[in-house]
Amino acid sequence: MKFLRYILLSILLLGALGACDLTDHADPLATATPPHQILLEPTLPPTPAPSAGPLLDQALRALAQGDDDAAALSLSELLRLYPETQEALTARYYLATHYASRGRWTSAAELFSWFLAQAPPDDPLRAPTLFWLGRAHETAGTHAAAIELFASYRALGTSIEPYAALRQAAQEQALGQQDAAIASFLHAARSSILPGERAGAFEKAIALHVAAGRATEALALYDELLDLAQL
Repeated sequence: MKFLRYILLSILLLGALGACDLTDHADPLATATPPHQILLEPTLPPTPAPSAGPLLDQALRALAQGDDDAAALSLSELLRLYPETQEALTARYYLATHYASRGRWTSAAELFSWFLAQAPPDDPLRAPTLFWLGRAHETAGTHAAAIELFASYRALGTSIEPYAALRQAAQEQALGQQDAAIASFLHAARSSILPGERAGAFEKAIALHVAAGRATEALALYDELLDLAQL
């Protein structure tokens, strides 16, 4: 009898342990949150890129504030997103001036040349582009191209035309075109630019006359130089 009681007690204990095991491990499927009740984090729509006009305005404001680097970023973004727009034409000009001001003349020349090829004849930025591109060729040592560009700029008759004459004269001198250089120097010397720059132009013209053995012409220019010194 004792043995039977022991057997029955063991069976009851095993049954109790089994029941505890089943209740302790809940069915994960029974406790999972139904899919329709799961709350997802809201997804914000991507911020649309500004259109070409606002990007150009942003760049011009940065330029007006003296923040050239920020302007260059906006201009580059405009050209990346909207390369065929009218705003892109203007952006190329201002990005080219940014490169030029940092001595990146090759990059500047590419953009200036593209601008001249695409801009309409009445675009007000064509005139400064001619001057800038002349400077790019001057820096590259392509004197003939620089002369042509400075001459084209001078033909427009802007207020800084005498300065283009000075740069043209230097290119003519570099090519050995002494008479043309003298004429360009004298044009600047007899203009209304700053007296010191006028005097420098007279001196260069005088030096070229002296080098060519034309003492009479050199002396005549000295008289004009002295008159300038008395102003």
